[in-house]
Amino acid sequence: MAEEAKKVEVLTPEPKPGTIDNLTEEQKKTFEEFKALLKEKNEFKEEEHNDYLLLRFLRARNFDLNKTYEMFSNCEKWRKSIKIKDLCINFEFPEEEEVHKLYPRFYHKVDKYGRPIYIEQLGSLDLKKLFNITTEEKMINHHVYEYEKLIHTRFPACSNRAGYHIETSCTIMDLKKVGLFQFAKAFSFIKSSSAIAQDYYPEMLGQMFIINAPMLFTSTWKLITPLLDPVTVKKIKILGGKYESEIFKVIDPENFPKFLGGKCECPECTGGCSRTDPGPWKEEEYTKDVQWPPKYCYIKDEEEKTEEKAEEKAEEKAE
Repeated sequence: MAEEAKKVEVLTPEPKPGTIDNLTEEQKKTFEEFKALLKEKNEFKEEEHNDYLLLRFLRARNFDLNKTYEMFSNCEKWRKSIKIKDLCINFEFPEEEEVHKLYPRFYHKVDKYGRPIYIEQLGSLDLKKLFNITTEEKMINHHVYEYEKLIHTRFPACSNRAGYHIETSCTIMDLKKVGLFQFAKAFSFIKSSSAIAQDYYPEMLGQMFIINAPMLFTSTWKLITPLLDPVTVKKIKILGGKYESEIFKVIDPENFPKFLGGKCECPECTGGCSRTDPGPWKEEEYTKDVQWPPKYCYIKDEEEKTEEKAEEKAEEKAE
């Protein structure tokens, strides 16, 4: 019998309304109707569409069946258009180290609730230099790739460690040294990234802290909030340069990088806090049942099989 992973004491929140352990009778009925609708339309995929995923889409549309189906259907079309399975299996990003110097984005340990901590630093972002190194398409693909890894590796490992299902993260956006002109230039890229999160990976933000926000950021924030769901906006706190006391209510100082005011100093030989990627997802006892790429990437549905045969026939004719 396999040894069970050691659970670590974390703050366990009350189940959110609309989650699997906190559904009203009406929500349960809508949930079953949604699943039945997908099966009826032959769009339900056992390996991909677990209950947690379906409920995230339902919560995002307040359990309105028609609106949920529309959102979910659009997501499935988008996943097909970007060839999500192929992306998970074959995506390569050799320029990642150079990109990181201009746009640091990384995961670093967990907060007091056991959720993965994700940190972005916009201070050195220069889009002109960035797109001399890579392309916007590759940046978006990398963004998607990391979302898939979050769902299929980080969340399961964090759940195994905490002893309850985790499907949200704690995000820190650092605006130190970011001027409003610089932010305005990056706005379109940030907008497209936000749209992907909101439209295709809903209900995955647990909390966000925007730190080192310049005083004039409030006016810029007014341009961003219309792009976000009101529920999402409530999860975001804008803080200035003295943010530590607020952050440490949610994150232990030992789990927060020293260069941001915490106490963690990951070894420089492994890249320091921003490149070491420390967390339960790197610990064997919490990742025994974790698979990457996910199993469904290797399963072809009927539509994919038909398309593959058509491609093979086209190749044979060309020869």
